[in-house]
Amino acid sequence: MSRNNGKALVKATPPRGPDWDQIIELWKHGRPSSTLYVYLPVIAHFRAFCHPLRIGEITLDVLQSYEDSWSHLKRRTINRKINGQIVIGLRAPYRNHPF
Repeated sequence: MSRNNGKALVKATPPRGPDWDQIIELWKHGRPSSTLYVYLPVIAHFRAFCHPLRIGEITLDVLQSYEDSWSHLKRRTINRKINGQIVIGLRAPYRNHPF
């Protein structure tokens, strides 16, 4: 903090956006326990893969790298993992892109 003409000035920090816990808590609200049982482990795995990135720092490259790591999985598991990304809003900005 510095002083200017006797008044304190506080340096503003840029907003960082919501964090993982905030987004997940918003998503969890009103969901049945069966949905939480299926998707919370998927979200936790993706979060661990992205660490130390904040949710707003995830890029298309990160999403594609994560999906590339699934080649050994069954199609049903892959779909669940993709849905896990969709439910927390990560894939929405990329859905209409041709890549």
